[in-house]
Amino acid sequence: MLEAIQDLALSIEQLGGKLTVRIGTSLEVLSELVAKNDVQRIYLEELPGTQEEDEKRTIEVFCADKNIQCISRWQRTLIRIEDLPMHWSKLPRVFTAFRIAVEKTWKIWPLVDISKWPTILHQESDPFPIHLEQNVPFDRRASMNFIGGSKAGKERIGYYCSDPLLLGQYKETRNGLVGADYSSKLSPWLAWGCISSNEILASVLIYESKFGANSSSYWLKFELLWRDFFQFTAKLYGKRIFMRSGFGETRRVGWAHNERDFEKWCAGSTGQEFIDACMRELVASGFMSNRGRQNAASYLVHDLMVDWRLGARFFEYHLLDYDVASNWCNWAYIAGVGNDPRAGRKFNIDKQATDYDAEHTFRNLWKQ
Repeated sequence: MLEAIQDLALSIEQLGGKLTVRIGTSLEVLSELVAKNDVQRIYLEELPGTQEEDEKRTIEVFCADKNIQCISRWQRTLIRIEDLPMHWSKLPRVFTAFRIAVEKTWKIWPLVDISKWPTILHQESDPFPIHLEQNVPFDRRASMNFIGGSKAGKERIGYYCSDPLLLGQYKETRNGLVGADYSSKLSPWLAWGCISSNEILASVLIYESKFGANSSSYWLKFELLWRDFFQFTAKLYGKRIFMRSGFGETRRVGWAHNERDFEKWCAGSTGQEFIDACMRELVASGFMSNRGRQNAASYLVHDLMVDWRLGARFFEYHLLDYDVASNWCNWAYIAGVGNDPRAGRKFNIDKQATDYDAEHTFRNLWKQ
Protein backbone atom coordinates (compact mmCIF):
# COMPACT_ATOMS: atom_id res chain seq x y z
CA MET A 1 0.00 0.00 0.00
CA LEU A 2 2.78 2.42 0.90
CA GLU A 3 4.66 1.60 -2.29
CA ALA A 4 1.48 2.24 -4.27
CA ILE A 5 0.94 5.61 -2.57
CA GLN A 6 4.50 6.67 -3.28
CA ASP A 7 4.17 5.60 -6.91
CA LEU A 8 0.95 7.63 -7.18
CA ALA A 9 2.64 10.66 -5.64
CA LEU A 10 5.44 10.48 -8.20
CA SER A 11 2.97 10.14 -11.08
CA ILE A 12 1.07 13.23 -9.94
CA GLU A 13 4.31 15.19 -9.52
CA GLN A 14 5.18 14.39 -13.13
CA LEU A 15 1.89 16.07 -14.10
CA GLY A 16 2.83 19.16 -12.13
CA GLY A 17 0.87 18.48 -8.95
CA LYS A 18 1.27 17.24 -5.41
CA LEU A 19 -0.46 14.37 -3.69
CA THR A 20 -1.92 15.37 -0.34
CA VAL A 21 -1.68 12.50 2.13
CA ARG A 22 -3.37 12.50 5.53
CA ILE A 23 -3.77 9.85 8.20
CA GLY A 24 -7.17 9.60 9.84
CA THR A 25 -10.77 8.79 9.05
CA SER A 26 -12.23 10.16 5.84
CA LEU A 27 -14.53 12.46 7.80
CA GLU A 28 -11.67 13.87 9.89
CA VAL A 29 -9.44 14.47 6.88
CA LEU A 30 -12.15 15.94 4.68
CA SER A 31 -13.29 18.27 7.46
CA GLU A 32 -9.73 19.61 7.73
CA LEU A 33 -9.27 20.04 3.98
CA VAL A 34 -12.68 21.65 3.45
CA ALA A 35 -11.99 24.13 6.27
CA LYS A 36 -8.78 25.27 4.53
CA ASN A 37 -9.85 25.21 0.89
CA ASP A 38 -12.70 26.33 -1.35
CA VAL A 39 -14.00 22.82 -2.07
CA GLN A 40 -16.87 22.60 -4.54
CA ARG A 41 -16.85 18.88 -5.40
CA ILE A 42 -15.68 15.68 -3.77
CA TYR A 43 -15.19 12.54 -5.87
CA LEU A 44 -15.12 9.06 -4.46
CA GLU A 45 -15.10 5.50 -5.73
CA GLU A 46 -18.12 3.35 -5.02
CA LEU A 47 -17.03 -0.02 -3.65
CA PRO A 48 -18.88 -3.18 -2.61
CA GLY A 49 -18.68 -4.00 1.09
CA THR A 50 -20.65 -2.87 4.12
CA GLN A 51 -17.87 -0.77 5.67
CA GLU A 52 -17.20 0.88 2.33
CA GLU A 53 -20.89 1.66 1.84
CA ASP A 54 -21.16 3.09 5.37
CA GLU A 55 -18.19 5.35 4.66
CA LYS A 56 -19.74 6.50 1.40
CA ARG A 57 -22.97 7.45 3.19
CA THR A 58 -21.01 9.33 5.86
CA ILE A 59 -19.22 11.38 3.20
CA GLU A 60 -22.49 12.06 1.35
CA VAL A 61 -24.09 13.38 4.55
CA PHE A 62 -21.01 15.54 5.21
CA CYS A 63 -21.13 16.98 1.69
CA ALA A 64 -24.83 17.73 1.92
CA ASP A 65 -24.28 19.55 5.20
CA LYS A 66 -21.46 21.62 3.67
CA ASN A 67 -23.32 22.24 0.39
CA ILE A 68 -20.60 20.37 -1.53
CA GLN A 69 -21.37 18.28 -4.60
CA CYS A 70 -20.54 14.61 -3.96
CA ILE A 71 -19.85 12.50 -7.05
CA SER A 72 -19.37 8.73 -6.69
CA ARG A 73 -18.30 6.47 -9.51
CA TRP A 74 -18.38 2.71 -9.88
CA GLN A 75 -15.10 1.76 -11.56
CA ARG A 76 -14.19 -1.55 -9.97
CA THR A 77 -15.27 -3.77 -12.85
CA LEU A 78 -14.37 -4.45 -16.45
CA ILE A 79 -18.03 -4.20 -17.44
CA ARG A 80 -19.37 -0.79 -16.50
CA ILE A 81 -22.38 -1.04 -14.26
CA GLU A 82 -24.47 0.96 -16.73
CA ASP A 83 -23.48 -1.47 -19.52
CA LEU A 84 -24.84 -4.56 -17.80
CA PRO A 85 -27.51 -6.32 -19.91
CA MET A 86 -29.64 -6.36 -16.78
CA HIS A 87 -29.93 -4.03 -13.79
CA TRP A 88 -27.41 -5.02 -11.14
CA SER A 89 -30.30 -5.80 -8.76
CA LYS A 90 -31.40 -8.50 -11.23
CA LEU A 91 -27.99 -10.18 -11.37
CA PRO A 92 -28.21 -13.92 -12.18
CA ARG A 93 -27.35 -16.20 -9.29
CA VAL A 94 -25.11 -18.41 -11.45
CA PHE A 95 -21.97 -17.14 -13.21
CA THR A 96 -22.61 -18.96 -16.50
CA ALA A 97 -25.88 -17.10 -17.03
CA PHE A 98 -24.12 -13.80 -16.25
CA ARG A 99 -21.22 -14.55 -18.62
CA ILE A 100 -23.43 -15.54 -21.54
CA ALA A 101 -25.56 -12.40 -21.16
CA VAL A 102 -22.54 -10.11 -20.83
CA GLU A 103 -20.62 -11.60 -23.76
CA LYS A 104 -23.58 -10.91 -26.06
CA THR A 105 -23.59 -7.19 -25.24
CA TRP A 106 -19.96 -6.60 -24.21
CA LYS A 107 -18.94 -3.00 -24.83
CA ILE A 108 -15.17 -2.48 -24.85
CA TRP A 109 -14.10 0.99 -23.76
CA PRO A 110 -10.84 2.59 -24.92
CA LEU A 111 -8.21 3.48 -22.35
CA VAL A 112 -7.88 7.11 -21.28
CA ASP A 113 -4.77 8.80 -22.65
CA ILE A 114 -3.31 10.46 -19.58
CA SER A 115 -0.73 12.35 -21.65
CA LYS A 116 -3.54 14.57 -22.94
CA TRP A 117 -4.62 15.68 -19.48
CA PRO A 118 -4.08 19.35 -18.63
CA THR A 119 -1.22 20.12 -16.29
CA ILE A 120 -2.22 19.92 -12.65
CA LEU A 121 -1.55 23.09 -10.70
CA HIS A 122 -1.54 22.59 -6.95
CA GLN A 123 0.12 25.23 -4.82
CA GLU A 124 0.01 23.47 -1.47
CA SER A 125 3.08 21.30 -0.91
CA ASP A 126 2.78 18.97 2.05
CA PRO A 127 5.53 16.83 3.49
CA PHE A 128 4.90 13.16 2.76
CA PRO A 129 3.85 11.81 6.18
CA ILE A 130 4.48 8.13 5.53
CA HIS A 131 7.97 6.65 5.46
CA LEU A 132 8.26 3.27 3.82
CA GLU A 133 10.04 0.65 5.86
CA GLN A 134 12.82 -0.63 3.61
CA ASN A 135 13.63 -3.78 5.57
CA VAL A 136 10.46 -5.76 4.92
CA PRO A 137 11.59 -9.40 4.81
CA PHE A 138 11.12 -11.29 1.54
CA ASP A 139 10.89 -15.06 1.58
CA ARG A 140 12.88 -16.38 -1.39
CA ARG A 141 10.49 -19.30 -1.75
CA ALA A 142 7.68 -16.88 -2.68
CA SER A 143 6.32 -17.02 -6.21
CA MET A 144 7.46 -13.45 -6.86
CA ASN A 145 8.31 -10.18 -5.12
CA PHE A 146 5.26 -7.97 -5.60
CA ILE A 147 6.02 -4.23 -5.69
CA GLY A 148 3.16 -1.81 -5.16
CA GLY A 149 2.26 0.88 -7.66
CA SER A 150 0.94 1.45 -11.15
CA LYS A 151 4.41 1.35 -12.74
CA ALA A 152 5.14 -2.18 -11.50
CA GLY A 153 1.61 -3.33 -12.34
CA LYS A 154 1.82 -2.06 -15.91
CA GLU A 155 5.22 -3.68 -16.32
CA ARG A 156 3.75 -7.02 -15.24
CA ILE A 157 0.88 -6.64 -17.73
CA GLY A 158 3.35 -5.90 -20.51
CA TYR A 159 5.58 -8.80 -19.54
CA TYR A 160 2.87 -11.42 -19.20
CA CYS A 161 0.29 -10.38 -21.78
CA SER A 162 2.66 -9.97 -24.71
CA ASP A 163 4.35 -13.37 -24.59
CA PRO A 164 2.93 -16.41 -26.44
CA LEU A 165 4.76 -18.63 -23.96
CA LEU A 166 2.99 -16.97 -21.02
CA LEU A 167 -0.46 -15.66 -21.94
CA GLY A 168 -0.53 -18.10 -24.86
CA GLN A 169 -0.39 -21.05 -22.45
CA TYR A 170 -2.30 -19.54 -19.52
CA LYS A 171 -5.16 -22.06 -19.58
CA GLU A 172 -2.71 -24.96 -19.42
CA THR A 173 -0.44 -23.49 -16.72
CA ARG A 174 -2.88 -21.52 -14.53
CA ASN A 175 -3.19 -24.34 -11.97
CA GLY A 176 0.52 -24.27 -11.23
CA LEU A 177 1.93 -23.87 -7.74
CA VAL A 178 5.59 -22.80 -8.00
CA GLY A 179 7.14 -19.82 -9.75
CA ALA A 180 6.11 -16.44 -11.09
CA ASP A 181 4.82 -17.27 -14.54
CA TYR A 182 2.31 -20.12 -14.23
CA SER A 183 -0.39 -17.41 -13.91
CA SER A 184 -0.65 -13.69 -14.53
CA LYS A 185 -0.11 -12.69 -10.86
CA LEU A 186 -1.95 -9.42 -11.58
CA SER A 187 -4.42 -9.71 -8.70
CA PRO A 188 -2.45 -7.68 -6.09
CA TRP A 189 -2.28 -4.66 -8.40
CA LEU A 190 -5.94 -5.07 -9.30
CA ALA A 191 -6.93 -5.28 -5.64
CA TRP A 192 -5.09 -2.07 -4.75
CA GLY A 193 -6.36 -0.16 -7.79
CA CYS A 194 -2.88 0.21 -9.28
CA ILE A 195 -4.13 -1.21 -12.57
CA SER A 196 -7.58 -1.79 -13.99
CA SER A 197 -9.28 -4.75 -15.63
CA ASN A 198 -9.62 -2.59 -18.72
CA GLU A 199 -5.85 -2.19 -18.96
CA ILE A 200 -5.45 -5.96 -18.84
CA LEU A 201 -8.15 -6.43 -21.47
CA ALA A 202 -6.48 -3.89 -23.75
CA SER A 203 -3.22 -5.85 -23.61
CA VAL A 204 -5.02 -9.14 -24.23
CA LEU A 205 -6.71 -7.66 -27.31
CA ILE A 206 -3.33 -6.44 -28.61
CA TYR A 207 -1.95 -9.93 -28.05
CA GLU A 208 -4.85 -11.45 -30.00
CA SER A 209 -4.34 -9.00 -32.87
CA LYS A 210 -0.70 -10.09 -33.14
CA PHE A 211 -0.86 -13.82 -32.45
CA GLY A 212 -4.52 -14.67 -32.83
CA ALA A 213 -7.09 -15.47 -30.17
CA ASN A 214 -6.83 -18.83 -28.45
CA SER A 215 -8.35 -20.61 -25.46
CA SER A 216 -5.76 -19.09 -23.11
CA SER A 217 -6.31 -15.47 -24.13
CA TYR A 218 -10.04 -16.08 -23.79
CA TRP A 219 -9.56 -17.69 -20.39
CA LEU A 220 -7.91 -14.60 -18.95
CA LYS A 221 -10.92 -12.55 -20.08
CA PHE A 222 -13.12 -15.29 -18.61
CA GLU A 223 -11.40 -14.86 -15.22
CA LEU A 224 -11.87 -11.09 -15.36
CA LEU A 225 -15.59 -11.67 -15.86
CA TRP A 226 -15.61 -13.97 -12.81
CA ARG A 227 -14.10 -11.09 -10.85
CA ASP A 228 -16.81 -8.75 -12.16
CA PHE A 229 -19.51 -11.24 -11.23
CA PHE A 230 -18.36 -11.33 -7.62
CA GLN A 231 -18.09 -7.51 -7.45
CA PHE A 232 -21.72 -7.18 -8.56
CA THR A 233 -22.74 -10.08 -6.30
CA ALA A 234 -21.25 -8.33 -3.27
CA LYS A 235 -23.07 -5.13 -4.19
CA LEU A 236 -26.34 -7.03 -4.56
CA TYR A 237 -26.24 -9.05 -1.34
CA GLY A 238 -24.46 -6.55 0.91
CA LYS A 239 -23.89 -7.79 4.46
CA ARG A 240 -25.23 -11.25 3.60
CA ILE A 241 -21.87 -12.17 2.04
CA PHE A 242 -20.42 -12.08 5.58
CA MET A 243 -23.16 -14.14 7.23
CA ARG A 244 -22.77 -17.76 8.28
CA SER A 245 -25.74 -18.87 6.18
CA GLY A 246 -24.48 -16.84 3.21
CA PHE A 247 -26.65 -15.68 0.34
CA GLY A 248 -27.22 -18.82 -1.70
CA GLU A 249 -30.27 -21.04 -1.89
CA THR A 250 -28.69 -23.55 0.52
CA ARG A 251 -28.82 -22.67 4.21
CA ARG A 252 -26.12 -24.90 5.63
CA VAL A 253 -25.21 -23.94 9.21
CA GLY A 254 -23.97 -27.24 10.69
CA TRP A 255 -20.26 -26.54 11.09
CA ALA A 256 -18.85 -28.09 14.28
CA HIS A 257 -16.05 -25.62 14.91
CA ASN A 258 -12.98 -27.03 16.62
CA GLU A 259 -10.61 -24.26 17.69
CA ARG A 260 -7.57 -26.52 17.77
CA ASP A 261 -8.20 -27.74 14.22
CA PHE A 262 -8.58 -24.16 13.05
CA GLU A 263 -5.32 -23.10 14.72
CA LYS A 264 -3.47 -25.99 13.07
CA TRP A 265 -4.90 -24.98 9.69
CA CYS A 266 -3.73 -21.40 10.20
CA ALA A 267 -0.25 -22.53 11.24
CA GLY A 268 0.15 -25.04 8.43
CA SER A 269 0.44 -27.93 10.87
CA THR A 270 -2.59 -30.09 10.13
CA GLY A 271 -0.50 -33.03 8.95
CA GLN A 272 -2.05 -32.80 5.47
CA GLU A 273 1.15 -31.88 3.57
CA PHE A 274 -0.48 -30.20 0.59
CA ILE A 275 -2.72 -27.98 2.74
CA ASP A 276 0.10 -27.19 5.16
CA ALA A 277 2.35 -26.08 2.28
CA CYS A 278 -0.42 -23.79 0.97
CA MET A 279 -0.92 -22.17 4.36
CA ARG A 280 2.80 -21.68 4.98
CA GLU A 281 3.12 -19.99 1.60
CA LEU A 282 0.24 -17.65 2.45
CA VAL A 283 1.60 -16.58 5.82
CA ALA A 284 5.18 -16.18 4.59
CA SER A 285 4.50 -14.44 1.28
CA GLY A 286 0.97 -13.00 1.33
CA PHE A 287 0.08 -15.01 -1.76
CA MET A 288 -1.41 -18.40 -2.58
CA SER A 289 -2.24 -19.94 -5.95
CA ASN A 290 -5.84 -20.26 -7.06
CA ARG A 291 -5.54 -24.04 -6.87
CA GLY A 292 -4.16 -23.75 -3.36
CA ARG A 293 -6.94 -21.41 -2.21
CA GLN A 294 -9.69 -23.73 -3.35
CA ASN A 295 -8.12 -26.73 -1.66
CA ALA A 296 -7.29 -24.89 1.57
CA ALA A 297 -10.87 -23.58 1.78
CA SER A 298 -12.40 -26.96 1.00
CA TYR A 299 -10.26 -28.71 3.61
CA LEU A 300 -11.18 -26.23 6.35
CA VAL A 301 -14.90 -26.26 5.59
CA HIS A 302 -15.61 -29.81 4.46
CA ASP A 303 -12.93 -31.87 6.22
CA LEU A 304 -12.33 -29.95 9.44
CA MET A 305 -15.94 -28.66 9.52
CA VAL A 306 -14.88 -25.16 10.59
CA ASP A 307 -17.10 -22.12 9.98
CA TRP A 308 -16.09 -20.81 6.55
CA ARG A 309 -16.06 -17.20 7.75
CA LEU A 310 -13.03 -17.85 9.96
CA GLY A 311 -11.07 -18.95 6.91
CA ALA A 312 -12.25 -15.93 4.95
CA ARG A 313 -11.10 -13.65 7.77
CA PHE A 314 -7.70 -15.32 7.91
CA PHE A 315 -7.27 -14.85 4.17
CA GLU A 316 -8.39 -11.23 4.51
CA TYR A 317 -5.66 -10.62 7.06
CA HIS A 318 -2.83 -12.20 5.05
CA LEU A 319 -3.52 -11.82 1.32
CA LEU A 320 -1.67 -9.13 -0.61
CA ASP A 321 -4.46 -9.25 -3.18
CA TYR A 322 -7.32 -9.16 -0.68
CA ASP A 323 -10.51 -7.88 -2.24
CA VAL A 324 -13.78 -7.87 -0.31
CA ALA A 325 -15.93 -9.32 -3.08
CA SER A 326 -13.49 -11.86 -4.51
CA ASN A 327 -12.44 -13.20 -1.13
CA TRP A 328 -15.79 -13.53 0.61
CA CYS A 329 -17.79 -14.65 -2.43
CA ASN A 330 -15.21 -17.30 -3.30
CA TRP A 331 -15.28 -18.64 0.26
CA ALA A 332 -19.09 -18.72 0.25
CA TYR A 333 -18.94 -20.52 -3.09
CA ILE A 334 -16.68 -23.28 -1.72
CA ALA A 335 -18.75 -23.53 1.47
CA GLY A 336 -21.95 -24.00 -0.50
CA VAL A 337 -23.72 -20.90 0.75
CA GLY A 338 -22.99 -18.64 -2.22
CA ASN A 339 -23.33 -18.77 -6.00
CA ASP A 340 -22.50 -22.44 -6.51
CA PRO A 341 -25.55 -24.31 -7.86
CA ARG A 342 -24.01 -27.57 -6.61
CA ALA A 343 -24.17 -26.35 -3.01
CA GLY A 344 -20.48 -26.65 -2.20
CA ARG A 345 -17.15 -27.77 -3.62
CA LYS A 346 -15.45 -30.56 -1.68
CA PHE A 347 -12.04 -31.44 -3.07
CA ASN A 348 -10.23 -34.75 -2.74
CA ILE A 349 -7.04 -33.26 -1.33
CA ASP A 350 -4.84 -36.31 -1.90
CA LYS A 351 -5.92 -36.54 -5.55
CA GLN A 352 -5.41 -32.79 -6.02
CA ALA A 353 -1.89 -33.06 -4.61
CA THR A 354 -1.13 -35.97 -6.94
CA ASP A 355 -2.58 -34.18 -9.97
CA TYR A 356 -0.91 -30.81 -9.42
CA ASP A 357 2.19 -31.62 -7.36
CA ALA A 358 3.13 -35.09 -8.55
CA GLU A 359 6.86 -34.59 -7.89
CA HIS A 360 6.27 -33.02 -4.46
CA THR A 361 8.03 -29.86 -5.67
CA PHE A 362 5.59 -27.50 -4.01
CA ARG A 363 5.24 -29.52 -0.82
CA ASN A 364 9.00 -29.84 -0.44
CA LEU A 365 9.48 -26.12 -1.07
CA TRP A 366 7.16 -25.20 1.82
CA LYS A 367 7.93 -28.13 4.06
CA GLN A 368 8.90 -25.95 7.01
